[in-house]
Amino acid sequence: MGIDIFSRPEPASPFEPRPAPTVSDAASPAASSSSTDKAADGDKTSTPTVSQPTSSRPYISYPLGSFESTPHNVACISFLLGALWFLGLSLFFNLVFRSEKWLLWSPNATGEELGAQGLREALKSPVLGVYLASWAMFHLLEFVVTSMWNPGKLSVSSFLLDNGNAYHVAHLVGILEHVLEDAYLPAHWRKYKHMGGLIMLGWGLLIGGQILRSFAMITASSNFSHIVAFSKLPSHQLVKTGIYAWSRHPSYAGFVWWALGTQIMLVNPIGTIAFSAVLYYFFSNRIRVEEKLLVKFFGDDYIEYRKKVPTRIFSFTATDSDSAALSWASLTPPFARSVQAVLREEEAPKCGIDDRIITEYGETNLRLSKRHEGSRYRLGKVLDKARRGEKIRVAVLGGSVSTGHGHANGKNYQYGAVPNPWWTFVRTYFNETFGGVENVEFVDGARPAVDSNYFYWCYTAHIGTDIDLVFLESAVNDVYSQQSLSDAEDLLRSILQLPTEPAVIYVDAFALRTQSGRDGMLNGGDGHAPLAAFYDVPQLSLRGPLIPSLLRNKSLAEPYFQGDVRHIAAPLHRYLGDMVVAFLQETACSVPSIVETTSAVAAIDSAVSNSTSSNSTSSSSSTSVWVERTEDWVGKVPRLKITDSWDSPLSYPSSPPICHLAGRDLQPSTPSRGWKLWDWKDEKFYWQVKTPSSEATFDIEVRKGGEGIIAISYLRSKAYELGRVVCSVGDQRTSVDGHWERSVSVAQTAIIATGLPPGTHQLLCTTPNRPPKGRNVFRLIGVLSR
Repeated sequence: MGIDIFSRPEPASPFEPRPAPTVSDAASPAASSSSTDKAADGDKTSTPTVSQPTSSRPYISYPLGSFESTPHNVACISFLLGALWFLGLSLFFNLVFRSEKWLLWSPNATGEELGAQGLREALKSPVLGVYLASWAMFHLLEFVVTSMWNPGKLSVSSFLLDNGNAYHVAHLVGILEHVLEDAYLPAHWRKYKHMGGLIMLGWGLLIGGQILRSFAMITASSNFSHIVAFSKLPSHQLVKTGIYAWSRHPSYAGFVWWALGTQIMLVNPIGTIAFSAVLYYFFSNRIRVEEKLLVKFFGDDYIEYRKKVPTRIFSFTATDSDSAALSWASLTPPFARSVQAVLREEEAPKCGIDDRIITEYGETNLRLSKRHEGSRYRLGKVLDKARRGEKIRVAVLGGSVSTGHGHANGKNYQYGAVPNPWWTFVRTYFNETFGGVENVEFVDGARPAVDSNYFYWCYTAHIGTDIDLVFLESAVNDVYSQQSLSDAEDLLRSILQLPTEPAVIYVDAFALRTQSGRDGMLNGGDGHAPLAAFYDVPQLSLRGPLIPSLLRNKSLAEPYFQGDVRHIAAPLHRYLGDMVVAFLQETACSVPSIVETTSAVAAIDSAVSNSTSSNSTSSSSSTSVWVERTEDWVGKVPRLKITDSWDSPLSYPSSPPICHLAGRDLQPSTPSRGWKLWDWKDEKFYWQVKTPSSEATFDIEVRKGGEGIIAISYLRSKAYELGRVVCSVGDQRTSVDGHWERSVSVAQTAIIATGLPPGTHQLLCTTPNRPPKGRNVFRLIGVLSR
């Protein structure tokens, strides 16, 4: 349950099918020669599955245990609930045909009228059947009503089966109490388990509560949410009509009466008392918390509404002075964090790192995770934009760690695969904090076995250019070398120079064996560290908090790394996600709003300017060094690279690259004999040719402001009978060989032409007349320019 009076636009359903594979489901990367990860099955090429970068909403998953929001999981849960409903209905027919043996209408009834007694007979109880059918129907209706009246929030969680372990234990204990009491109580006590009046009363409460709750969800429609919102969005409205004119929390009231009805119908004296106490305690606390927020959001309008309309839950009435202390253990997991956080609002608005994160990891580990913080200027602008209710696009660029290593298309292909990588926890934070998928679009641009060189050429194909925030995870796949540093800097500069001026955060996992296989623990993240400082980009890393304990206790390698020593296991994905969330939560509080920042900077500039003018004769004035501490340079990209001389006259192109990939948008400009689009398991795509003297022409644009370079991405391997092609642009020609003697199959980049003017050019690739035996195949992955 959650605040059920918020109005939000309806986003697309998370059950929408993925885009067609030929458009967005798979494309092969143009990885650099440093990408040496082996794929798991069959074709060992290092080519990933990709998502649509701009025109398609990313596939959203809502975890429920190990379940995700996929149609087959919904079908499975629906089938199980339907089977339980049918079982309950079958038991109910015992009441229809033998009601005189199950329902007693007189307090003077005797034990003999109850018929047989025992565990077997108790398990046949029609009252138990009604309970089972009602419980299954409740959770089915939660999903069905959401699907019909609130499809934008539809997910596996809409079944409301992830209410916490306490919820399920309570109902199991209720079943156990009913069965044991009916099976073993003496007859003069057992007859009360069959009192028709009590059973009908419980039945009536159960049905009434179900109707009330479902009607509340229907009335609220897309306004209804199971998640508490802690900030008011422009779309939030106060609903006071329909069922909300009778109860200000009708969904809560419906649940309370339904839950109590189940125990009264089962004639469970212990269960009825326990359910009453727990429900009262929980909802009194929860309503106090929510109504503090509602008064904050809607002011006097909600105060007047609250005075006129009761909750219809016990005799509870909330006031502004309510400040009951809550116990962490007394609340179910979905609500514990939010309730404790709101109680601190009596002194100040909710701000800072979640209590759960601080408790679990400790402040020292959180500080160690921040390898470089920077000014957070661009990140502050993004969070401020989201806080205003404007839509933001957040993207992830990373390698095998971010794909879950061995997890693709909803399946685990190898031991140690992680179905919920670190960024899914960050996505959940954004959706819960800033209004859900209608306000935050999360783009998964992660690809296995690729590094910064590949993304420098092809990041636009995976995440587009209209991006507000980019998480870069490449510490494991990048090597610690000068070339890797150069590739990483080119990628970082290109993203920072996009027209949207996105914020970038380095998010570093770590490995015990480097990508290059060299000894030592230096990895790509160590090469990114000077870039983070030079370009004012935050860098977060798992290695700082975890490596000390690992060095003291080598046995931790197994829980830290599952399946190999290069890809972190599922627990560390959660740790990494939590550390990113903590950094975002901290930034939301420590970085003031952009309006305030602008005013403050303007005041500083004015003061500095006046001070400089009044002390013009003193060129060494201590304040004059801060003359340029303004928005004119904060968050801007340095003119030079980190390896350049500080006074160099060099300048660098700023246009983003162009990348056309097989299986997506790469097509020959004219019909080409022998060249065919070929795929491996609908996951890795190539333009493949086996025919001698066969030509293919591809159109490729060079952007204005670019470097004027055209290249191709192709598969290089010892296997698959790969051979040569000759590619040319104008009078520039390059011979490209797909064969080598190395044992890995990876994508490679070959530059075909340089110094080209802006505009559209034609790339021509031709196979030789007489290729060597067993070397007659070529697989083209993409055509690139920058």
